[in-house]
Amino acid sequence: MAIDPLYVTLASSLLSGLVGVGVSAWFFNRLERRKLKVDTARRLIGFRFDAESMEFKQALNEILVVFSDEKNVIEAVTEFYETLEKSQEPDHSAKIDDGLIKVLKLVCSSIGLHPKKFDDKNYLKTFGSRKAITETKYRT
Repeated sequence: MAIDPLYVTLASSLLSGLVGVGVSAWFFNRLERRKLKVDTARRLIGFRFDAESMEFKQALNEILVVFSDEKNVIEAVTEFYETLEKSQEPDHSAKIDDGLIKVLKLVCSSIGLHPKKFDDKNYLKTFGSRKAITETKYRT
């Protein structure tokens, strides 16, 4: 009982097409997740100068979904939220700064950015108005 070469050709063509589609879908899904993470990180860092802005709050809220596979990022965001809820405690602003730095560092690390020359304080430095840039320039 010999297998007809036509059936072998059809089966191998179908199988190779299915494997190609599966691999392509896997790579596409992986690329899209990375793009979402990078976009959320970009907006989080880009709007950190105004923690009251809607864009910053939206980026913080997106972390819970976009970085859901990153346990350490989710824990840092949860701790940061709890710190914000305890705003009546003394030394409150230092704890908030530390929590935000931790979130920013873990988000950056998660997307593959590891700024080794960055001091923790650099995560809080922002560019503002022309006057602020000039004043910063002459203070250093």
